[in-house]
Amino acid sequence: MKICQSLGFDNSFRVDAVGQSGGIWLLWRNNAGVLIVVESSKQFVHARVEIGMEIIHLIAVYAAPTVSRRSNLWGQLKRVIESITEPVLVGGDFNTILRLDKRSGGNGRLSPDSLAFGEWINELALVDMGFR
Repeated sequence: MKICQSLGFDNSFRVDAVGQSGGIWLLWRNNAGVLIVVESSKQFVHARVEIGMEIIHLIAVYAAPTVSRRSNLWGQLKRVIESITEPVLVGGDFNTILRLDKRSGGNGRLSPDSLAFGEWINELALVDMGFR
């Protein structure tokens, strides 16, 4: 908590790392609205944010680095996203790719996990906004 306050944040929610992998921190200031953590797991945190009369859901993801450890993540997130009626923002580190130009090396084909990730995005009509 002291670290968060020294960075200028009033509030925090943390999912601790397990060994050398995982860990998610949500940090926010009081003037950002009222944030309520709805659900959390080792790989994501779902929060509902009220800003005046507006409501938005935030899902912060830090997917496990191995396919076997994130095997049920897409199903869990699908359940969460489909239960939300307000706008939702999903972001984080999914530890998989949608396009080959985002990877160096390999055999020139997307893995089954990457294909499943792409299907998940399409099925939920999510938009990849990219990043910089």
